[in-house]
Formats: sequence, structure tokens, C-alpha cells
Amino acid sequence: MKKSLFVLLLIIVGFSASSYAALEDKNVESGLLFLDLPALSIVHHDNNKQITSFTGINVALGISHRQFFQPVKANNWNLHWDIGTVLLLLPYIGIGTDYVWENGWYVGIGTVYIIPEIHAGVYF
Repeated sequence: MKKSLFVLLLIIVGFSASSYAALEDKNVESGLLFLDLPALSIVHHDNNKQITSFTGINVALGISHRQFFQPVKANNWNLHWDIGTVLLLLPYIGIGTDYVWENGWYVGIGTVYIIPEIHAGVYF
């Protein structure tokens, strides 16, 4: 248990140290452990270098894509829809909103089908 907490602390410190660049400079997203389905994702930007979506692997052994309805704005709620798979074959869909801070950390709420969920992560 103590090792797990120590590893979690190291991950959080590492992410926070790498998260001081502007949102436009973020290229990777990671959900915090089991708090968000996407575990590690590549961030997609529009022509103005604003975050529009991300795609990657998830903790349920599948793939995830989160698409924002408008480019992500810091210190604001950002609506999105999600699509992906669980165990590589079982599809899921969802909708939600994320509050994203300037340093890249985010928290949000949403649904997977009709099941409510809370999530968190960081862009780095």
C-alpha cells in the first residue's frame, strides 16, 4: 500500500512539473489512474493550436476518443462527447464536460451510456 501511494505521489509530482506550459503546447493527455477511461492519449490541435480532441488507449483495455464541441478553453467548462471500446471489442459512447485549468489539469463529469461518472487527468 505504501509503495502504491509513493508511486502515485511521484506520478502527480511529475505531471505537475511538466504541466506549466500553455495548453497550446500540450501534446499528451493522461487520465489519473482509474479516474478517467483514457489512460494515455495523443492530443489533437486545430490550425490555431487549440486542443480539439484526443485519442488513445484506456484502462479498460480498449481505445478512447474524446471530441470537444469547441476548442478547449482554460479556466472554463468544455463540453465533449466520447466514443471507444472496452476489451477492444465492446463499444461505448458518452457525453460530458471538463473544467480545464491553465496548467493542464482537468476534472469533469459525464456519462458512459446513461451511467454517470466523474473523471480527472492532466495534459502535458
